Amino acid sequence: MGHNADFTIRNGDTSPTLEARLLRDETPIPNIRDATVAFEMQHTRTDERVGGLCTIIDSEDAHVGYIWNDRDTDTPGYYNAVFKVDYDIPESLSELDADETFPSDDFLRIEVTETL
Repeated sequence: MGHNADFTIRNGDTSPTLEARLLRDETPIPNIRDATVAFEMQHTRTDERVGGLCTIIDSEDAHVGYIWNDRDTDTPGYYNAVFKVDYDIPESLSELDADETFPSDDFLRIEVTETL
């Protein structure tokens, strides 16, 4: 892992999938099976934002995954990231209205490193 990063991926890569468990008071959040979960990250210097919808890997354990899109890792650097949960199931990502954000007390730190 990179310096102070929770997850590191190389510039241009789309693998591995970013996986997380969404916890409230150290307990998996309930009812995630019927929710929409999105991932969003913002570059700490340029404010560029990228992200998209997540896959629910295990609804009982609130385990989700984000499969990187081609352009997500175009800009090397550090990003602050969150998972947003909408329990109302929006029709599109633009209509997502987060009912809850994870982690709730800080950001997940992502590093996109330079490639050769």
